[in-house]
Amino acid sequence: LHESFFFMEERRQLRQAKGRLMARGVCSAISEVAMFLGFSLYGLAALRTQLFGNPQQDIGYLALPILVTICAVAFTLNRTIANKDNVASLWAKTWIMLLVVWELWLWPETRSGPWREEPWMTDDEKVVLSVFLSLEAITLLAWIWIYKVYPFLVKYCHQKFALRCFWRIRPADTGEGYSYLPYGWTSLSRREFRYRGDKDENGRPHGFGEWQDNSYHGEVLNGTWQHGQPVVPFVSRCFGSGAISRGLKTGY
Repeated sequence: LHESFFFMEERRQLRQAKGRLMARGVCSAISEVAMFLGFSLYGLAALRTQLFGNPQQDIGYLALPILVTICAVAFTLNRTIANKDNVASLWAKTWIMLLVVWELWLWPETRSGPWREEPWMTDDEKVVLSVFLSLEAITLLAWIWIYKVYPFLVKYCHQKFALRCFWRIRPADTGEGYSYLPYGWTSLSRREFRYRGDKDENGRPHGFGEWQDNSYHGEVLNGTWQHGQPVVPFVSRCFGSGAISRGLKTGY
C-alpha cells in the first residue's frame, strides 16, 4: 500500500494547508487588527494611567495584562484543540495582539512620543518585545515545517525506506491496517490507516474499496480505485472535522 499511502498523504497535507473554507479570511483578519488598534489602545492606555499611574515593579500592576494573556491563550488553545484548521495564523494573531497589550501597558506616562531619543524602549518593553517575537518565530518555524517542508517530503520522497525511517509505519495494534507518525519524528502520537476492498495483482487498491485514516486531517474515502489511486465516483469524509466531499462523473 505504499504508493496509495503517499498519494493519500498528499491529499491530507492539502487539506491541512488549505483548511476548511471559513467565513473570515485575510481581509477579516486585517479588519480585526485595525479595530483592535483603533478602539482599544487609547482606552487601555487611559485606564492604566488613571488606575495605576506610571509603570511599577509589582505583580498587582501587571494583574490585568496577565489576566488578558491567560484568557487569550486559553481561548486560542481551545480553538486549536477543537478545530485544527488555520492553527498557525490563529496563534500568530494571538501573539501580535498580546504584544500590543503588553507594550501599551508598559508605556511610560512621561514619554511624549515614539521618537524620543533616550530611551527609545525601556528594559521591560525590550523583554516583552523579545518574548513575543520569539513566540512569533517559533510559530513561523512550525508553519514552515508543517506546511512547506513536510509536504515537500511527502511529494518527492516516495521511497519505501522513508516509510520505515520517517513515518515509522508498522502493523496496527488493533490487528488491522497500519499505524504511523503523521508528521514523522516530530509527531507526539501515532495514527492508523487501512484499506478494505478490491486489489490488483500488485496488491494496490483497484476496484471498489474504502480507505480509512484516523488522523484529524485524514479521510474516510469510499469509492472507486484504479491501481492505487482513487478515481471518481467516490465519497470522502474528513475524519476530524466531518467535512464531506464527493467526486462525480459529469457528461459533456
